[in-house]
Amino acid sequence: MIHETETLKRHKNACEFRPVTTTITSRLMGWTFLVPSSGGGSTGKYGWVTRDGEVSGDLLAFRSNCEGNLKAYVKGRLGVPSALVPEPFEAPVDIEKGER
Repeated sequence: MIHETETLKRHKNACEFRPVTTTITSRLMGWTFLVPSSGGGSTGKYGWVTRDGEVSGDLLAFRSNCEGNLKAYVKGRLGVPSALVPEPFEAPVDIEKGER
């Protein structure tokens, strides 16, 4: 998968990829991942990668911070990407008047 391939080019030990979705529509924005510390164990730092394979340059102490950064990055770089916009909907019909 592109997100893993691109991430491993920059962070060779990256693992534990978890999807990050939009809050309302649950559309995929990217993934966060763990880069274990060189000493082993369950400690390490977290990064993010977009669904198009753009990898964060920095690593943070908390996965939740990476999720927020990824969402801000996608929104800032792409505005509101069409893939993240909710499905089109029709305005409710006024049953009595038969109009929208």
